[in-house]
Amino acid sequence: MTGAEVDPGAERVRLLRLVVSASDLVRRQTELALSQTELTEPMITMLWVLQPSSDMSMRELAVKLNYDPSNVSLLADRLVAMGLVQRLPHPTDGRRRVLRLTERGDALYREILAQLFERSPIFKLSTEEQQQLKDLLVKIRTFESAADDQIRHVLDN
Repeated sequence: MTGAEVDPGAERVRLLRLVVSASDLVRRQTELALSQTELTEPMITMLWVLQPSSDMSMRELAVKLNYDPSNVSLLADRLVAMGLVQRLPHPTDGRRRVLRLTERGDALYREILAQLFERSPIFKLSTEEQQQLKDLLVKIRTFESAADDQIRHVLDN
């Protein structure tokens, strides 16, 4: 290999390092925003999922978050105690309860988002660059199930 040629293996390693570094930077910014609240990452994730919907059962929430239902119950208890979430009767099934953000929970969620929008390096990109990044990340996510299938195949054999 001459001095002008690029080692493809080294470039792939550099790309992986850049992705991990960018991910770490976004995570640190998220942790900084959360550190100014009493919320943990799983708690804000739960608010994130509840925010756009009107009501969601704990079972639905557990499925959506891929959390164990007992963990969702514990998180819900903490969020209810903090006044950020309320438990309400299910609209059609009196045996079940649903969760909904309180006004305080919605306001805190929006405040944290505003901080993330201000601090995150993602939003320092142009609108066009953000769209490109989003498109690439969506494409990468499509490989997730194929990779999971490969892992299951290896483990099953």
